[in-house]
Amino acid sequence: LSLGLEKTGELFALFFDDPGKVQIAELRARVCFPVAERPGRLGSELQFEVLPRAMVVYARVQGAHSSVGPVYPALFSYLRELGWQQGGPVREVYLTCPRGADRAELLTEIQIPWAARTE
Repeated sequence: LSLGLEKTGELFALFFDDPGKVQIAELRARVCFPVAERPGRLGSELQFEVLPRAMVVYARVQGAHSSVGPVYPALFSYLRELGWQQGGPVREVYLTCPRGADRAELLTEIQIPWAARTE
């Protein structure tokens, strides 16, 4: 990047809304680029934030990104079976994203932070 930033981990996205309940045009999400320390300058369109540590339930999905969405219901079901609830934004970590790669080579990890159910 022109700001001299170097990534220290895999690119990931944070999803703040449930696409099953919120219109696509209104979904809130962030594309994230992990760095080791706060940048000296960010430019006009970048933000810096520390993502808090969290215990998560997760699943790894091999294949095209279109195969990731169908995994969500099972992961949320598992979360409920454990007696937990979602405790933060869903994370999609893109473990392999080689340019020009066969879609079968892609690997995405879905992470759902959990918290004790408050019922």
